[in-house]
Amino acid sequence: MHDSSQAGQAGTATLSRHERARERIDALRARREQHPGWIIRLLRAIIVVTGVLVTLLMFFQIIIRYLFGFSIYGLEEAMSFFAVWMYFMGSVHGTWDRGHISANLINVLLKPGWAQQSLRVLACLLSVIISAWATVWAWQYLMNSIHRRLSSLEVGISMAWVNAAMPLGLGLMTVYFLVELVEEWQVLRGRT
Repeated sequence: MHDSSQAGQAGTATLSRHERARERIDALRARREQHPGWIIRLLRAIIVVTGVLVTLLMFFQIIIRYLFGFSIYGLEEAMSFFAVWMYFMGSVHGTWDRGHISANLINVLLKPGWAQQSLRVLACLLSVIISAWATVWAWQYLMNSIHRRLSSLEVGISMAWVNAAMPLGLGLMTVYFLVELVEEWQVLRGRT
């Protein structure tokens, strides 16, 4: 009987250690969100500028098409290029602020503690591996477009400018997933 009560107290101490580590990590994240670095401010500027450009170009194309009955050649292609940058930089921002979509059943299926935190660490590790792998592919794709001197069909600009958004975005996502992995590992270990 005495051994089981000691085991229960040890489990409670471990749980509280994880909870304390989680609170410290959450406090660090909150401070980072209040004072984002220059990379995040630049990302936000790119997202806003490309979002405004996509909206204006789409509005302009609709007005021209339906009021005057013709389309401006290359406008939709340029709009899609800005959209690629907006999507990838938005994905980076979502990874940084942990706003990315996840099907997190861990909190529903497991009680807070070591098992739940271990699965969080595993999920973060898989995110790092997959995004790093995708970054390598995107880099190879960019290098191929530079080597072959690919250009867009309508506007004729180098596709390297468009394709650069992919390895840049995925690389930054990998970095932020890695930061999340380190933080979740620290919570698992009960240290910050």
